[in-house]
Amino acid sequence: MAYIGNSPENDGPYVGSGDEYIRTNSNQINQNLTIPLNMNGSSVGPITVGNTYTVTVNGVWTII
Repeated sequence: MAYIGNSPENDGPYVGSGDEYIRTNSNQINQNLTIPLNMNGSSVGPITVGNTYTVTVNGVWTII
């Protein structure tokens, strides 16, 4: 059975255990987010931004 949770050493949500894991992210953004200048961000898509929220990209946001 795969564990689903947050890993401090991997700095985020994941499924799996030991050195066999997959990073995960939600497919819905329900908060206002800003990627600062000179910073990079990434998500695995598709990603939907909720109707009343915005993602401001001053740096780079790559969705793969």
